Amino acid sequence: EMQSGADVEQMINGWVANVPEDLHEVDEAVDKVTGIIIATFKHIRSQIADQAGLFGESFFKLPMMRRLEEDMCRIELQDHHLEVYVKQQREHEEDLAKVNDALKDVKACLEKLRTFQANKGLRRRS
Repeated sequence: EMQSGADVEQMINGWVANVPEDLHEVDEAVDKVTGIIIATFKHIRSQIADQAGLFGESFFKLPMMRRLEEDMCRIELQDHHLEVYVKQQREHEEDLAKVNDALKDVKACLEKLRTFQANKGLRRRS
């Protein structure tokens, strides 16, 4: 990035060196200086825009996230909310157990079907 800055500085210095200094070329000099100022402004704006996200992250988002994490660590559930969540967890665990049992049954049926299919295929060949 420092090399890029040095390249831009050399380019601008070249432009400045080409600005006419004679009084009868004032209009051309004004136009060239205006162009140099606009080009310099565009470069500076581009550099700032590239770093704006980093600045926003460093000075706003990260500190806010740290504070949010601290605040969330301090949150405590009230007893009645905790009871509701414990009850819901038990219900979900019971549902999961039922689904796992049903899955075992389906797997057993699938295995029986595969065995039947394999036996049927063997009978046809005989």
